[in-house]
Amino acid sequence: MKLHTLTCAAILCAGSLLAVPLDIEGSLAELKTLVEKKDSVEVKKLATEISAQAREEAAEAAPAAAADKEAWQSKVARAKEIDLYTEYALSATALQSEPAVLVDLIATLEHQNPKSKYLDDAYAAYFVALTKSGAAAKVPAVAEKALANFPSNPDILYVLADAAYAGKRFDRAAAFGARLAAAIAKKAKPEGMPAADWDKKKSLTSGYAYRIAGLSYFQQNDYFNAEKNLRPSIPFLKGGDEGTLATVLYCMCVSDYNLGRQGLNKAQMLEGANYCDQAAKLKSPVAQQAWTNAHNIRAEAERKR
Repeated sequence: MKLHTLTCAAILCAGSLLAVPLDIEGSLAELKTLVEKKDSVEVKKLATEISAQAREEAAEAAPAAAADKEAWQSKVARAKEIDLYTEYALSATALQSEPAVLVDLIATLEHQNPKSKYLDDAYAAYFVALTKSGAAAKVPAVAEKALANFPSNPDILYVLADAAYAGKRFDRAAAFGARLAAAIAKKAKPEGMPAADWDKKKSLTSGYAYRIAGLSYFQQNDYFNAEKNLRPSIPFLKGGDEGTLATVLYCMCVSDYNLGRQGLNKAQMLEGANYCDQAAKLKSPVAQQAWTNAHNIRAEAERKR
């Protein structure tokens, strides 16, 4: 009799270790309520649990009997739909949370599905949150990893272009700058973002992309590609920081001068002088040198008559 009691106890203990399947529809309803309440702790916990079960159901093998296949297809489709909602739940809650919580929830989403469509518009906020959380040094590595799944994401490309230029890896910076310019031109306005905010971000990003590519080529004495990229950056820079605009104008001056000199093109040399004239009128460290360059370029051009 004693042995029987021990055996039952052992069975009960073993049974308590078995995972009990969620009432997935009931849990989904609960998750939606938690998202509305912005309960980040419970959203993370329940979203992770629901996703794991939904994926198990979505991975169930097709039944042998043809009569059962329609029900199986519906079940699989519903499981995938529920799994997708868990990704939304993590992203939506993250974007309404303080930096440390945002970082935790987006990292959870990355682990759950690094290709989630909800990550595409979340990276900008994720990078800001990492910086505010004291983890700015991690941002380039996070962006590098994310690039594999989102090769045309402007926020990712911006980080990588900036990091490459800061590290004086000018070949890499030029390549990322060019990719960023192409990506932001094609990018549609994110859902929920006011049109005015999107237009401003698009303008600033476009100006930065062309500028970083042009300056990277300039650092390599590739004056042709420097001029090609710096020229379209100028309209985006007007009305902004004078020092940045002056630097671009100065580099345009030097690029056009060298290209004109190499190609015996006096008009291009004088165009370079005009850019230096513009740079000299702005408050910047290059103002005096720009004025001197403009004078010297015109003197040299005159001798070429």
